[in-house]
Amino acid sequence: MRSPHSSRPAKWILPVALAAGLQASHAEEAVDLAPLTVTADANKSSTEKTEGYAPPASTTGALKSDVPLLETPQAISVLDRDLMEDQDARKLEDLLKNVSGVSTGGYYKGWDYFRIRGFEAGSSTFWDGLRGDYGRSVELYGLERVEVIKGPASSLYGQGPLGGMVNVVSKKPKAETFGELSLTGGSWNYMEVAGDTGTTFNESKTLYGRIVGLYSTQDSFVDYAETERYYIAPSLTWEISPDTKITFLASHQHDEGVHAFPLPAYGSVLYNPNGKISTDLFIGAPDIANLFEWERSRVGYQLEHKFNEVVSLRQNLSYSHLKQKWDNMLYPASFDGTTLYTYPYQYDESMDRFGVDTALDFDFDTGSINHLATVGVDYYREESDNHSEQIDYSDFPGSYVPIDVYDPTYPDTIPGYSTFTHTQSKNDSLGFYFQDHAKLTDQLTLTLGGRYDQVYYDGGSDEQKKHAFTPKAGITYALQPNVAVYANYSRSFEPQWYSTDSNGNAVDPEEGENWETGIKYSLFDGKLNGMATVFQLTRKNVATDNPATADPYDSIVSGEQRSRGFEWENSAQITPGLKFTMAYTYIDAEVTEDNTIAEGTRLIGVPDQSINAWLKYTIQDGTFEGLGFGFGGRYYTSQAGDQSDSFSLPAYGLLDAALYYEKENYRVQVNFNNLTDKRHFVGSYNDLYVLPGEPFNVSANVTWRF
Repeated sequence: MRSPHSSRPAKWILPVALAAGLQASHAEEAVDLAPLTVTADANKSSTEKTEGYAPPASTTGALKSDVPLLETPQAISVLDRDLMEDQDARKLEDLLKNVSGVSTGGYYKGWDYFRIRGFEAGSSTFWDGLRGDYGRSVELYGLERVEVIKGPASSLYGQGPLGGMVNVVSKKPKAETFGELSLTGGSWNYMEVAGDTGTTFNESKTLYGRIVGLYSTQDSFVDYAETERYYIAPSLTWEISPDTKITFLASHQHDEGVHAFPLPAYGSVLYNPNGKISTDLFIGAPDIANLFEWERSRVGYQLEHKFNEVVSLRQNLSYSHLKQKWDNMLYPASFDGTTLYTYPYQYDESMDRFGVDTALDFDFDTGSINHLATVGVDYYREESDNHSEQIDYSDFPGSYVPIDVYDPTYPDTIPGYSTFTHTQSKNDSLGFYFQDHAKLTDQLTLTLGGRYDQVYYDGGSDEQKKHAFTPKAGITYALQPNVAVYANYSRSFEPQWYSTDSNGNAVDPEEGENWETGIKYSLFDGKLNGMATVFQLTRKNVATDNPATADPYDSIVSGEQRSRGFEWENSAQITPGLKFTMAYTYIDAEVTEDNTIAEGTRLIGVPDQSINAWLKYTIQDGTFEGLGFGFGGRYYTSQAGDQSDSFSLPAYGLLDAALYYEKENYRVQVNFNNLTDKRHFVGSYNDLYVLPGEPFNVSANVTWRF
């Protein structure tokens, strides 16, 4: 569619942001804990519960090695299975609202839009440590947890946004038999059936598998809009020997339905003398327009082999095939206050992606200094083949479809298309990376690393090559066993293939740098966990108009943007049964240099301040044992509605609540979202693309575990 765009023991208490209820420990004693990692624990299923919203330990880390989180000189947030279920999160956006430094919301429904520290990051989501693809919402039921790495990750992961990256971690097999069946119903005819089961296949329990499946269908608060989804994800683990293990992963997701378009700004967030536009207005033509079909298939594996106590090998591989078809999409083109003129457009695409990441990890000592070193290489390839059809844009208003936003009369035919386009493209990237995490003393660690990338783009008529080196350096210092301060410097790069200079060549890649420092802590015997961070990011080489020529599509890299601010996250297991999580963000994100946008202009979609909190209490004994209550809210200040900040999305606050009843083998849950039925708008692109948020809605779920 066009535009939607073997753990290492450590004597520390693990201070996980947004993770409550870790094992209680004496503050004066050292505690052996496994590190936080980027892939899910193979031995933890969604049927297992932790005391709070604490992530499990696992096998490869945010630093692509087994580095404890307390020794990681970077802000990382982990969102686990329990939090997804308690909040009835269905989209990645729903879950990421719990993370400081992240703002969510875009201009199309059904897509994951989010910015990290002020910069767009939704198109660069990673899957199980490998680069993923843009697309419709990730199916959360297939995930064990979600991890957010804030600040550049290019020194290990290659090209990507300056603000950070999100890694989604798939559910993986466990060496036992388990299962669950889940039924959900809710507002706008929402219905979902989901199941998750696994078993072992031999007596030695070295071969075990899992399969996750889901079917859902839902209408929308927007008239005529609807979505149907089915999802299946089988996986198999084979422990070939005590030192070698391989996990095979596969998934298929298919969505189809009728797409809901955004609304004009005048009548939604800006005054219109004709009145407010209803948020349930359908922009399209029932039965014949805004029809979509989208599917993604993925297969791959994760291999681990330990040669000896010093050297180990890991390799992740993934292949995905994506197909999408969008029929008679009616895009907004012009609005006169009452009539929205739309232009028909249709698009179909087939995309193949392949990625493989291979690394050697070394755990050794030089004198009194312990080293966790990593040397690796990864390769990615993407091939796209797409067709599009559209009307003649100059034929206004002849071929355009008018819709009265206050009294819509929908057309029963779509004008014929006059322009046909076929495009093929290829992207290749090859990266070499290294990193050394050195524990200099019991309190002090030093992390140094870097990566060299070669990237290649073939658009059919042109070929482009770029290269970049991205370094990273960080330190941590433990003030005491449960409190550590840290600082880091890191850089990012991202190609700009679609911004060309006066000769038609792609301009140089964007570059970015990040400075941050903060504190991580686990207090009161591990009952309060959190971190606070200050940061400054500078995005350089931003493509902007070349004032030396009359061509509006001729670019140079003289643009610059800056984001700086403060993040604070806390989670707590206050008493048995009572857990709490909160996140606060202050961001000053603005344009500092540009040829077309005024200096000091706010970056689009970034509220200056945001706060989110969620509390859940479950009665622990007595007649009402297992009965629980959840309550939370979030507030966002106003944000720029377009790139030039010509209008704003108003500030808004929302309240949510939930009721639970849990026993050993079943759970009943009811969630209430937007309790006050607040009219609000969650994202925009320009004054024709403003997306309304959902009004008050309810869902009810019953889950049986066996």
